[in-house]
This record gives sequence, C-alpha cells and structure tokens, in this order.
Amino acid sequence: MPTSPSASFKPWHALASAATGAAATCLLFGFIGAPHTNGLNLLCAVISVPAAAVLLFKLTRTPRSVSHAWVELTQPHPSGKAEALLDKTGRIAGVGGWEVDLITGEVIWSLHTFELHGAPLDFVPTLETGLSFYDEPSRPIIAAAVETACRTGRGWDLELSIIRFDKRRVWVRTVGGVEMKEGKAVGLVGTFQDVTARVAERVALSEANERLTLATDSGRIGIFEWDLVNNVLRCDRWMHRLHGIERTDNRADASANIQYDPLDWRQHLHSEDHERVISAMQDAIAGNTDYDTEFRILWPDGSIRNIRAAGQVTRDAHGKPLRMIGANWDVTEARRLTAELAQQNELLRVTLHSIGDGVITTDAQGNVVWLNSVAERMTGWTSEEALARPIASIFNIVNYVTRRPVENPIMTCIATGVAGKLAPDTILLSRDGARFGIDDSAAPIRGEQGELLGAVLVFHDVTEQRRLFYETTRMAKVELKLKDDFLSRVSHELRSPLTSIYSFTSIIADDLAGNTTSQQQEYLQIVLKNVDQLQSMIEDLLTVTQANEGKLSIDLKPIQLSECVTDALHTIQGPASSKQIALRSNCEKSLPLALADPTRILQILIILLDNAVKFTPEGGLIGVKASQTDGGFLLVQVSDTGRGIPPEKRARVFEHLYQVPGPEHSENAQSDTSRAGRNGLGLGLHIAHDLVVRQGGQIWITGELGNGSTFSFTLPIHRETPSFEPQADLAQTTELPALTTAQVS
Repeated sequence: MPTSPSASFKPWHALASAATGAAATCLLFGFIGAPHTNGLNLLCAVISVPAAAVLLFKLTRTPRSVSHAWVELTQPHPSGKAEALLDKTGRIAGVGGWEVDLITGEVIWSLHTFELHGAPLDFVPTLETGLSFYDEPSRPIIAAAVETACRTGRGWDLELSIIRFDKRRVWVRTVGGVEMKEGKAVGLVGTFQDVTARVAERVALSEANERLTLATDSGRIGIFEWDLVNNVLRCDRWMHRLHGIERTDNRADASANIQYDPLDWRQHLHSEDHERVISAMQDAIAGNTDYDTEFRILWPDGSIRNIRAAGQVTRDAHGKPLRMIGANWDVTEARRLTAELAQQNELLRVTLHSIGDGVITTDAQGNVVWLNSVAERMTGWTSEEALARPIASIFNIVNYVTRRPVENPIMTCIATGVAGKLAPDTILLSRDGARFGIDDSAAPIRGEQGELLGAVLVFHDVTEQRRLFYETTRMAKVELKLKDDFLSRVSHELRSPLTSIYSFTSIIADDLAGNTTSQQQEYLQIVLKNVDQLQSMIEDLLTVTQANEGKLSIDLKPIQLSECVTDALHTIQGPASSKQIALRSNCEKSLPLALADPTRILQILIILLDNAVKFTPEGGLIGVKASQTDGGFLLVQVSDTGRGIPPEKRARVFEHLYQVPGPEHSENAQSDTSRAGRNGLGLGLHIAHDLVVRQGGQIWITGELGNGSTFSFTLPIHRETPSFEPQADLAQTTELPALTTAQVS
C-alpha cells in the first residue's frame, strides 16, 4: 500500500559513509510533485535559474552554506513564514526540489516535484520508479551524470525529457549535487524545472536558423551584423567566401559568426566604389534610406567580384541606431551576362541603324515599340513619337495603281502567327507627304514557350528599282512593237518574191519550160524544199507577230476532231515517207465535237507532227490519238519513237525561240537541206502552246529519254450540239505506204 508522503519527511542525518552499490545505482530525478497540502511538512526549493543555485530547507535543519547544486544542512529549520515564502517562490519560479539518502535509499520530493511529474500525493518515489519517468534516450545520460557526481563530487545541470503520469512528454532542467562524507557520497540533492516551452522555442529557433542557413547556403548569401554601439562586425562563413577570405578559426560550427573590425572589411572595397558604398551605409544609418547597393571587391588573388548588398538598421525607442543586419551575394556572373547582353543589344542597335532597310517592331497588339533610323526617315515618325501608337497610324500603305489602302502585313502576321509579305505595287505614304515604293516582310516574335510577343517588319525603298522596272518594261514593249512591226513588214515583203521563186521553179521542175535532166530535177527539188521551209518560217513569224499585237484571230466553232487529224496526217505524209516513218491514227468512235478553230487545230497538229518527224529516226512510228477525258475535255496525243527530250529541257520547249538540238546538230551529222522535216526558228512549239491556251486548253510533254516523246493537249467539248457519229470513210482503216489511219471504238 502506498505510503503517505508525510511519512518520508524525517530528519536528515550526516552518515559517515555511503554504500558503493547504492551510489552506483542512485539516479537523480527531477520529479514533479502534487499541489501543496496543509499539514504536510515538505521540502521546498528555490532556484536562481541563471546561476542554478539551490537553497533547500528541512523542518529540522537550516542551511549552513549554499552550493551550486547541494547544501549541507545542520542548522535548525526556519520559521513557518520563511517556509511559506520558500514554497511560494518555488512555485513562482516553477522549481521543485528533491533529495536522495544514499544510505537508506529514501527519496524526498517537494510538492512542485509531484506536480511536475503529474504524480498523485500518495505516490511514493523510489530509485526505480524515478528512473522509469525518463524516456529511453535520457536514461543513460542521467545515469552517467549521477555516477560521475558520486565519484567526483561534481554536480550536473542537464535538460532531459520525462514521461509524466498522464503520458505527456515534458522537458525538465535537472540540477543536482552530491553530499560527501570523508570522500564518499552519502546524499544527493537537487531541483527540477519545467523547461518544455523554452526547449520548444529553442528547437523552433534552431529549425528556423537551419532553414535560414540552408537558404543562404543554397543562394550563396552571406549574412552580416554590425554592432554600431561597439563598432563590431560579425560575419558568417559565406561572407568570408564572398570576399575571398579563408577563415582562421577551427570551430566545428562553420556557420558561427566571427567578429571583425569594420575597417578590415572596407579594405577589400574597390577604390572606385569605396566612397559611394560608405556614403550609402551612412545614409542608411542616418535613417535616410535602406542600405541597398552594389560594389566591387578585390580578392586576395587580384580578381574582382561584383557584390550586391542590402541591409536594415534597428534602433532603440529614441531612434538611436543600434545595429545593421544585412546580406551580401555575388552577382559577378549576372553582371557579366548583363554586360554581354548590353553589348549584343548595342551591336544589334548599331546594326539595325546601319542597314539600309527600315525596321519596325510592335507588341502583340500591333502597337509600335521601336523604329530604326531608316524607318523614321521613310515614315516621318521618330521612334519616341511612334511609341505605343497603332502600326496603321504610322505605316500608311496603299496600292500604287488604285491608291486604296492595302492590308497591313504586321496585323496579318499577328492574326495568323506566320510570316507574310506585302502585296505587289505597294507604296508607303510618309507623314510629310513623300511616297516610297516599298517591298517588305513581317515575321512574328515569339518567346521561349512559343507565345506571341509581337512582330517585326522589315522593308526597303524600291522606288528607283520600281521606276527602272516600269521604264524597262515600257521600253521592252516599245522595242517588241518595233520588232513585230519590222518582222510583219519583212514577212509581207518576202512573201511576194518567194511566191514567184516557187512558181517559176515549179514550172521548170514540171518541164513546162523545157526538158530537164535528172540532176537538174534534184536541184530543183532542193530549191522547192527550201522555199517551202522559208514560207513556213514566214508564217510562224506572222503568227507570233499577230499574237503579240492581239491580231491573232481565233474562230471557235464545233468541229469534228478526227477530220483535223486526218488532214494533218495527209499534210505530213510526204516528209514522213522520205524517212520511211509510219503514221497511225487512233481516234475514238462517237467522239464529241470540240469547240475550237479548225484552222488553228490543223496548225497545231502540223507543228507537232513536223517536230515528231524531225526527231524520229528512219523506219520509226508516229501516232496520233484522240479521246475524251473525265473532266469534260478532248485529249489529243502525238507520240513518236524518237530519242526523246531530256527532262531538264522539257520545261523550256514551249519558250519563245527555244530549240531542242535535233539530229542535224549532232557531231556526225552532215548538212543536208533535203532532210525530211523542217528547220525552224524555235517558234513552232511556242506557237502551238499559245494557240492551245487561247482555245481554253492545256499542252504538255511526257516520255522517257531514248523511248520517244508524247505531246498532249486538251480542247473543250462543245456542249450545245449533241455528238454525232463520224463519217463512214473516217471509220475505215486505210493502208497507205507510209500512212495508216484508223478510227476505232
């Protein structure tokens, strides 16, 4: 059954010796007692916390001397008034007392010690139960402290955690001392104080300091504190690193501050920054502004670092400055990048002002941000005047011919997000009334994430180039007109003598002027052949001249395409027969009528067939095919078995005056004016292309080099008149020595 605490209050006895085992197992506990109870004579204690001095009273003794943690008690006890005072002051200080008799094993607690432990008044403390209050980490610590005290006579002052009766963990400060008799420990005495709040504050402060240290270490930020009263500067380790100084202390806590004379710090300042930085600090101390500046420092190795500094001054109630607390951090790399960026910007600025093109940049809303000098000159606006204005208000552009406003390329670029160009023949109307022919391009400006930041417009003055172009074009038209007039006149003038030459040569060849020899007949045929070729050239020249002058007549009417094919094959039969070239026609049955000019279609077919004869070797084959396409057109194809046209030359075959070298231009070819096919001026295919296009069709060339070529062209179908069956004679296949015509279904 528990013993009343009052039974434990017996007079203290100074024992001659203490059992070694008791001393080894005795642990000093700062236990919390129950509230004070009337009638109980309990041990009370008062502790001066800063000095950790303990004053203990017993009913039968009064202190003879005061020690750090124990008192030798030999005098009579104080009065009840003094005891009450001690109890009251102990409660105010939150201190509980305790005593252990190492001889008897008796343990005595004060009332506040019961309260600290949350123990009931009938709880009887023992060494074992007292030990059980300490948590696992604290037990070996207090055990070692007691053992050392009993062995050496030196007390302890520890902060440990205990588990109360109500299972709540609290932190206590336990201060203990030992009573020695003849060199042996006979008793222990001490105090307990609840320091849970203080420990919590210290832990919170430590965690905050750790977070601050991590933050400053991560950011490489140095912290300083300048005691203005005592003129002492304290710096952490990063302040030393920022200034290139090696710490000379060997303390384990590398984050601890070291005191320096402020003059030492000033010695590291760059000479050009010294006066400015000192002035900034003095202004902050005077209360004029916060301390926020940037300066250069010289490292011991001679290198220069850029430092950013900021700080605030704390003052007393009267405004007197007490200290300045602040931070330093290295901005050398940032300043280097800033300098490089500034240099690049300056280079870009000079470049943009030096180039001959005008440059305008806008924001994402199309408002002007910047103009270079060329843009200022051409628009009549300075960059400052145009700033934040809509681009349309300073970049006034109209069409050269209509003088109507044209779409602004900047706004189009911003709306679509893609680069764009001005419409042709655009002129810029300057603010001062000047006009510039311009050519330009606009492109979007995007950020790192692809977001649209604005647009840039680059334009240049093409007024002179455009004037020269128009003048050159006009002169070219004049020259072309003169040339066409000349060719037309020459062609007309040549027709009459050529007709006479042809007529009289034919008379001689037909023996109407007398008999001729076989050799004379051969010469006469050469003359007739060349006259015929000259007449063809003249016809080509007249056709081109008429086309350029707009006098080429096209008489569109419904025609039977197969008739044109047959007429063309008969016309080319002579030259084809001379080279033993077979001609073949393949026109679909029930072919719809074409809407075309029959004379021009025959001209087209003769040009294509003549070209095929020219490039087809002896014994070859030339075919003409007519069919209907799905798109409402008739398709005519002229193919040969010649050597074909190289792919790189196909795009030019329809150009004006362009000729693909024929067999007569080969290295081994001999000049033979009697050769089948005609040499031309390079106008035939150009004329064919022009005639096809004028009748609403298209013409192109296909084939493989070495396997001949196929010229294809289309003609529109006549829609008003229903198709009809071709004539019976056209549906028959006629075998000719050098001509085969066939119309098949």
